[in-house]
Amino acid sequence: MLIQIMVLALGAFLVLKQVIGPGVLFANMILSSKALAPFERVAGSWQSLVEAGQIYKRLGKLMDGYEPNPVATAMPRPNGLIEVQNVTFQLPTMKEPVLKNITFSLKAGEALGIIGPSGAGKSTLTRMLIGIWKPTEGHVRLDGMEVHAWDRAAFGRHVGYLPQDTELFTGTVRDNIARFRTDVSDEAVTRAAQDAGIHDLIVRLEKGYESELGASGTTVFSVGQRQRLGLARALLGDPSLVVLDEPNANLDTEGEAALLDVLGALKARGVTVVIVSHRASVFRHVDKILFVRGGEVQSFGDRDVILGQLMQPAGVPGTAETRAAPPPAVAQG
Repeated sequence: MLIQIMVLALGAFLVLKQVIGPGVLFANMILSSKALAPFERVAGSWQSLVEAGQIYKRLGKLMDGYEPNPVATAMPRPNGLIEVQNVTFQLPTMKEPVLKNITFSLKAGEALGIIGPSGAGKSTLTRMLIGIWKPTEGHVRLDGMEVHAWDRAAFGRHVGYLPQDTELFTGTVRDNIARFRTDVSDEAVTRAAQDAGIHDLIVRLEKGYESELGASGTTVFSVGQRQRLGLARALLGDPSLVVLDEPNANLDTEGEAALLDVLGALKARGVTVVIVSHRASVFRHVDKILFVRGGEVQSFGDRDVILGQLMQPAGVPGTAETRAAPPPAVAQG
Protein backbone atom coordinates (compact mmCIF):
# COMPACT_ATOMS: atom_id res chain seq x y z
CA MET A 1 0.00 0.00 0.00
CA LEU A 2 2.88 2.36 0.77
CA ILE A 3 4.39 1.72 -2.68
CA GLN A 4 1.04 2.38 -4.38
CA ILE A 5 0.65 5.66 -2.45
CA MET A 6 4.19 6.70 -3.44
CA VAL A 7 3.51 5.90 -7.12
CA LEU A 8 0.28 7.91 -7.03
CA ALA A 9 1.86 10.85 -5.20
CA LEU A 10 4.91 11.00 -7.48
CA GLY A 11 2.76 10.65 -10.57
CA ALA A 12 0.42 13.44 -9.44
CA PHE A 13 3.43 15.66 -8.72
CA LEU A 14 4.88 15.02 -12.20
CA VAL A 15 1.47 15.70 -13.82
CA LEU A 16 1.22 19.01 -12.00
CA LYS A 17 4.75 19.87 -13.19
CA GLN A 18 3.61 18.86 -16.70
CA VAL A 19 6.45 16.36 -16.96
CA ILE A 20 4.04 13.51 -17.82
CA GLY A 21 0.44 13.37 -18.90
CA PRO A 22 -2.51 11.95 -16.92
CA GLY A 23 -2.58 8.86 -19.13
CA VAL A 24 0.96 7.93 -18.10
CA LEU A 25 -0.06 8.29 -14.45
CA PHE A 26 -2.97 5.85 -14.84
CA ALA A 27 -0.79 3.42 -16.80
CA ASN A 28 1.78 3.41 -14.00
CA MET A 29 -0.94 2.83 -11.39
CA ILE A 30 -2.25 -0.19 -13.32
CA LEU A 31 1.22 -1.65 -13.87
CA SER A 32 2.23 -1.18 -10.22
CA SER A 33 -0.96 -2.88 -8.97
CA LYS A 34 -0.29 -5.85 -11.27
CA ALA A 35 3.32 -6.08 -10.09
CA LEU A 36 2.32 -5.91 -6.42
CA ALA A 37 -0.55 -8.44 -6.66
CA PRO A 38 1.62 -11.51 -5.75
CA PHE A 39 2.96 -9.71 -2.69
CA GLU A 40 -0.58 -8.81 -1.62
CA ARG A 41 -1.63 -12.45 -1.87
CA VAL A 42 1.33 -13.51 0.24
CA ALA A 43 0.49 -10.88 2.85
CA GLY A 44 -3.16 -11.99 2.88
CA SER A 45 -2.11 -15.60 3.45
CA TRP A 46 0.49 -14.79 6.08
CA GLN A 47 -1.64 -15.94 9.01
CA SER A 48 -2.33 -19.29 7.32
CA LEU A 49 1.38 -19.71 6.57
CA VAL A 50 2.29 -19.05 10.20
CA GLU A 51 -0.38 -21.50 11.42
CA ALA A 52 0.84 -24.13 8.96
CA GLY A 53 4.36 -23.77 10.34
CA GLN A 54 3.12 -24.14 13.91
CA ILE A 55 1.07 -27.23 12.98
CA TYR A 56 4.11 -28.76 11.27
CA LYS A 57 6.18 -28.24 14.43
CA ARG A 58 3.47 -29.78 16.64
CA LEU A 59 3.14 -32.80 14.35
CA GLY A 60 6.90 -33.23 14.33
CA LYS A 61 7.02 -33.10 18.13
CA LEU A 62 4.15 -35.60 18.34
CA MET A 63 5.77 -38.03 15.92
CA ASP A 64 9.16 -37.74 17.64
CA GLY A 65 7.56 -38.83 20.91
CA TYR A 66 5.49 -41.63 19.37
CA GLU A 67 6.37 -45.14 20.47
CA PRO A 68 4.80 -47.86 18.30
CA ASN A 69 3.29 -50.79 20.12
CA PRO A 70 5.61 -53.80 20.15
CA VAL A 71 4.62 -56.81 18.08
CA ALA A 72 2.28 -58.84 20.25
CA THR A 73 1.34 -62.49 20.13
CA ALA A 74 -2.07 -63.03 18.57
CA MET A 75 -4.57 -63.73 21.33
CA PRO A 76 -7.80 -65.76 21.05
CA ARG A 77 -11.16 -64.01 21.03
CA PRO A 78 -11.70 -62.56 24.51
CA ASN A 79 -14.67 -63.48 26.68
CA GLY A 80 -15.12 -59.90 27.90
CA LEU A 81 -13.81 -60.07 31.48
CA ILE A 82 -12.87 -56.52 32.58
CA GLU A 83 -10.59 -55.73 35.52
CA VAL A 84 -9.78 -52.16 36.56
CA GLN A 85 -7.35 -52.00 39.48
CA ASN A 86 -6.28 -48.79 41.26
CA VAL A 87 -6.34 -46.73 38.06
CA THR A 88 -5.13 -43.15 38.30
CA PHE A 89 -4.78 -40.91 35.26
CA GLN A 90 -3.30 -37.42 35.15
CA LEU A 91 -2.69 -35.17 32.18
CA PRO A 92 0.67 -33.37 32.11
CA THR A 93 -1.08 -29.99 31.88
CA MET A 94 -3.30 -30.54 34.94
CA LYS A 95 -2.40 -30.35 38.62
CA GLU A 96 -5.05 -32.81 39.80
CA PRO A 97 -5.60 -36.33 38.42
CA VAL A 98 -8.61 -36.83 36.18
CA LEU A 99 -9.17 -40.30 37.70
CA LYS A 100 -8.15 -41.34 41.20
CA ASN A 101 -7.75 -44.93 42.34
CA ILE A 102 -10.61 -46.41 40.27
CA THR A 103 -11.26 -50.09 40.99
CA PHE A 104 -14.03 -52.38 39.73
CA SER A 105 -14.50 -55.54 37.69
CA LEU A 106 -17.04 -57.02 35.30
CA LYS A 107 -17.70 -60.64 34.51
CA ALA A 108 -17.98 -61.69 30.90
CA GLY A 109 -21.44 -60.76 29.58
CA GLU A 110 -22.23 -58.21 32.31
CA ALA A 111 -23.44 -54.71 31.48
CA LEU A 112 -22.26 -51.64 33.40
CA GLY A 113 -23.79 -48.17 33.49
CA ILE A 114 -21.49 -45.27 34.38
CA ILE A 115 -23.10 -42.09 35.70
CA GLY A 116 -21.91 -38.89 37.29
CA PRO A 117 -21.83 -35.11 36.81
CA SER A 118 -20.07 -33.47 33.87
CA GLY A 119 -16.30 -33.46 34.23
CA ALA A 120 -16.29 -36.47 36.56
CA GLY A 121 -13.94 -38.43 34.28
CA LYS A 122 -16.46 -40.78 32.68
CA SER A 123 -15.23 -40.35 29.10
CA THR A 124 -11.62 -40.61 30.26
CA LEU A 125 -12.47 -43.93 31.89
CA THR A 126 -13.95 -45.26 28.64
CA ARG A 127 -10.72 -44.36 26.83
CA MET A 128 -8.83 -46.31 29.48
CA LEU A 129 -11.05 -49.34 28.91
CA ILE A 130 -10.28 -49.52 25.19
CA GLY A 131 -6.59 -48.75 25.50
CA ILE A 132 -6.53 -45.32 23.83
CA TRP A 133 -4.85 -43.83 26.91
CA LYS A 134 -2.58 -45.62 29.35
CA PRO A 135 -3.25 -45.10 33.04
CA THR A 136 -0.64 -43.15 34.97
CA GLU A 137 -0.94 -45.80 37.68
CA GLY A 138 -2.87 -49.04 37.95
CA HIS A 139 -4.04 -51.67 35.48
CA VAL A 140 -6.86 -52.12 32.98
CA ARG A 141 -7.16 -55.69 31.76
CA LEU A 142 -9.30 -57.54 29.25
CA ASP A 143 -9.37 -61.27 29.96
CA GLY A 144 -6.36 -60.83 32.24
CA MET A 145 -4.18 -58.98 29.71
CA GLU A 146 -3.41 -55.25 29.75
CA VAL A 147 -5.60 -53.61 27.11
CA HIS A 148 -2.74 -51.53 25.68
CA ALA A 149 -0.60 -54.68 25.33
CA TRP A 150 -2.99 -56.29 22.85
CA ASP A 151 -2.17 -56.17 19.17
CA ARG A 152 -4.18 -53.11 18.17
CA ALA A 153 -5.58 -54.60 14.95
CA ALA A 154 -6.76 -57.73 16.77
CA PHE A 155 -8.05 -55.70 19.69
CA GLY A 156 -10.10 -53.52 17.35
CA ARG A 157 -11.81 -56.57 15.88
CA HIS A 158 -13.02 -57.68 19.31
CA VAL A 159 -14.00 -54.30 20.75
CA GLY A 160 -16.62 -51.77 19.67
CA TYR A 161 -16.45 -48.12 20.74
CA LEU A 162 -18.87 -45.24 20.24
CA PRO A 163 -17.46 -41.89 21.45
CA GLN A 164 -19.52 -38.88 22.45
CA ASP A 165 -18.90 -37.11 19.13
CA THR A 166 -19.42 -39.47 16.19
CA GLU A 167 -16.91 -38.79 13.42
CA LEU A 168 -17.73 -39.93 9.90
CA PHE A 169 -15.17 -39.80 7.12
CA THR A 170 -15.24 -39.01 3.42
CA GLY A 171 -16.21 -42.24 1.71
CA THR A 172 -19.24 -44.46 1.31
CA VAL A 173 -21.68 -45.50 4.03
CA ARG A 174 -20.29 -49.03 3.72
CA ASP A 175 -16.72 -47.81 4.18
CA ASN A 176 -17.63 -45.98 7.38
CA ILE A 177 -19.40 -48.99 8.88
CA ALA A 178 -16.60 -51.34 7.77
CA ARG A 179 -13.98 -48.99 9.30
CA PHE A 180 -12.44 -48.77 5.80
CA ARG A 181 -11.24 -52.35 6.10
CA THR A 182 -11.12 -54.31 2.87
CA ASP A 183 -11.51 -57.72 4.50
CA VAL A 184 -15.03 -57.08 5.82
CA SER A 185 -17.85 -58.90 4.03
CA ASP A 186 -21.07 -57.26 2.89
CA GLU A 187 -22.97 -59.57 5.22
CA ALA A 188 -21.04 -58.29 8.24
CA VAL A 189 -21.70 -54.66 7.24
CA THR A 190 -25.44 -55.12 6.70
CA ARG A 191 -25.75 -57.15 9.91
CA ALA A 192 -24.09 -54.37 11.92
CA ALA A 193 -26.46 -51.83 10.36
CA GLN A 194 -29.45 -54.04 11.15
CA ASP A 195 -28.27 -54.49 14.74
CA ALA A 196 -28.01 -50.70 15.08
CA GLY A 197 -31.46 -50.18 13.56
CA ILE A 198 -30.23 -48.04 10.67
CA HIS A 199 -30.41 -50.55 7.78
CA ASP A 200 -33.85 -49.39 6.60
CA LEU A 201 -32.67 -45.78 6.51
CA ILE A 202 -29.57 -46.66 4.48
CA VAL A 203 -31.41 -48.70 1.83
CA ARG A 204 -33.75 -45.76 1.22
CA LEU A 205 -30.79 -43.64 0.08
CA GLU A 206 -30.38 -43.27 -3.68
CA LYS A 207 -27.26 -45.47 -3.77
CA GLY A 208 -27.84 -47.37 -0.54
CA TYR A 209 -24.65 -48.50 1.15
CA GLU A 210 -22.60 -47.00 -1.70
CA SER A 211 -23.86 -43.48 -0.99
CA GLU A 212 -20.98 -41.05 -0.64
CA LEU A 213 -20.61 -39.12 2.60
CA GLY A 214 -19.17 -35.64 2.61
CA ALA A 215 -17.08 -34.21 5.42
CA SER A 216 -18.48 -35.63 8.70
CA GLY A 217 -21.51 -36.99 6.82
CA THR A 218 -23.52 -33.81 7.43
CA THR A 219 -24.88 -33.78 3.86
CA VAL A 220 -26.60 -37.17 4.24
CA PHE A 221 -27.44 -37.79 7.90
CA SER A 222 -28.72 -35.78 10.83
CA VAL A 223 -26.83 -35.72 14.14
CA GLY A 224 -28.92 -38.55 15.58
CA GLN A 225 -28.60 -40.64 12.41
CA ARG A 226 -24.82 -40.16 12.42
CA GLN A 227 -24.77 -41.46 15.98
CA ARG A 228 -26.70 -44.57 14.94
CA LEU A 229 -24.29 -45.08 12.04
CA GLY A 230 -21.43 -44.83 14.54
CA LEU A 231 -23.21 -47.46 16.63
CA ALA A 232 -23.31 -49.76 13.60
CA ARG A 233 -19.57 -49.26 13.20
CA ALA A 234 -19.07 -50.18 16.87
CA LEU A 235 -21.12 -53.38 16.45
CA LEU A 236 -19.18 -54.57 13.39
CA GLY A 237 -17.90 -58.12 13.66
CA ASP A 238 -19.87 -59.19 16.76
CA PRO A 239 -17.42 -57.74 19.35
CA SER A 240 -16.86 -59.21 22.81
CA LEU A 241 -16.76 -55.78 24.48
CA VAL A 242 -18.81 -52.73 23.52
CA VAL A 243 -18.16 -49.32 25.12
CA LEU A 244 -20.76 -46.62 24.47
CA ASP A 245 -20.17 -43.02 25.59
CA GLU A 246 -23.47 -41.10 25.69
CA PRO A 247 -25.03 -43.25 22.93
CA ASN A 248 -28.46 -41.60 23.33
CA ALA A 249 -27.31 -37.97 23.56
CA ASN A 250 -28.72 -37.02 20.13
CA LEU A 251 -31.38 -39.70 19.65
CA ASP A 252 -35.10 -39.08 19.36
CA THR A 253 -37.72 -41.39 20.90
CA GLU A 254 -37.54 -43.83 17.99
CA GLY A 255 -33.74 -43.86 18.07
CA GLU A 256 -33.62 -44.46 21.82
CA ALA A 257 -36.10 -47.33 21.52
CA ALA A 258 -33.85 -48.87 18.86
CA LEU A 259 -30.85 -48.39 21.16
CA LEU A 260 -32.61 -50.24 23.98
CA ASP A 261 -33.34 -53.10 21.58
CA VAL A 262 -29.64 -53.18 20.64
CA LEU A 263 -28.59 -53.30 24.29
CA GLY A 264 -31.05 -56.10 24.98
CA ALA A 265 -29.71 -58.09 22.03
CA LEU A 266 -26.10 -57.58 23.15
CA LYS A 267 -27.03 -58.71 26.64
CA ALA A 268 -28.70 -61.84 25.23
CA ARG A 269 -25.58 -62.68 23.19
CA GLY A 270 -23.34 -62.45 26.26
CA VAL A 271 -21.46 -59.31 25.16
CA THR A 272 -19.85 -57.23 27.89
CA VAL A 273 -21.27 -53.68 27.64
CA VAL A 274 -20.19 -50.41 29.27
CA ILE A 275 -22.56 -47.43 28.87
CA VAL A 276 -22.00 -43.82 29.92
CA SER A 277 -25.17 -41.74 30.10
CA HIS A 278 -27.00 -39.09 32.09
CA ARG A 279 -30.38 -40.70 31.37
CA ALA A 280 -31.51 -43.54 33.61
CA SER A 281 -33.77 -44.88 30.85
CA VAL A 282 -30.82 -46.39 28.97
CA PHE A 283 -29.85 -48.52 31.99
CA ARG A 284 -32.76 -50.94 31.58
CA HIS A 285 -30.49 -53.85 30.62
CA VAL A 286 -27.43 -53.12 32.80
CA ASP A 287 -26.44 -55.29 35.75
CA LYS A 288 -24.31 -52.80 37.68
CA ILE A 289 -23.97 -49.05 38.15
CA LEU A 290 -20.74 -47.12 38.72
CA PHE A 291 -21.25 -43.61 40.11
CA VAL A 292 -18.22 -41.37 39.55
CA ARG A 293 -17.70 -37.86 40.89
CA GLY A 294 -14.52 -35.81 40.94
CA GLY A 295 -12.62 -38.66 39.34
CA GLU A 296 -13.39 -41.03 42.22
CA VAL A 297 -15.80 -43.94 42.65
CA GLN A 298 -18.67 -42.89 44.91
CA SER A 299 -20.79 -46.02 44.51
CA PHE A 300 -20.55 -49.34 42.68
CA GLY A 301 -22.94 -52.25 42.82
CA ASP A 302 -26.19 -53.73 41.56
CA ARG A 303 -28.26 -51.44 39.38
CA ASP A 304 -31.41 -51.34 41.49
CA VAL A 305 -29.50 -50.74 44.73
CA ILE A 306 -27.36 -47.88 43.39
CA LEU A 307 -30.20 -46.21 41.49
CA GLY A 308 -32.38 -46.50 44.58
CA GLN A 309 -29.73 -44.71 46.63
CA LEU A 310 -29.35 -41.96 44.04
CA MET A 311 -33.10 -41.39 43.78
CA GLN A 312 -33.48 -40.78 47.53
CA PRO A 313 -33.24 -37.15 48.70
CA ALA A 314 -30.88 -38.21 51.48
CA GLY A 315 -28.83 -40.49 49.25
CA VAL A 316 -25.66 -39.81 47.37
CA PRO A 317 -26.01 -36.45 45.59
CA GLY A 318 -25.79 -36.50 41.85
CA THR A 319 -26.75 -34.51 38.81
CA ALA A 320 -30.31 -33.50 38.10
CA GLU A 321 -30.49 -36.18 35.42
CA THR A 322 -29.42 -39.03 37.70
CA ARG A 323 -31.77 -37.96 40.48
CA ALA A 324 -34.77 -37.77 38.21
CA ALA A 325 -37.34 -40.53 38.55
CA PRO A 326 -36.49 -43.56 36.42
CA PRO A 327 -38.80 -44.82 33.71
CA PRO A 328 -41.18 -47.64 34.65
CA ALA A 329 -38.92 -50.28 33.09
CA VAL A 330 -36.03 -49.26 35.36
CA ALA A 331 -38.17 -48.84 38.47
CA GLN A 332 -39.64 -52.31 38.03
CA GLY A 333 -36.22 -53.86 37.39
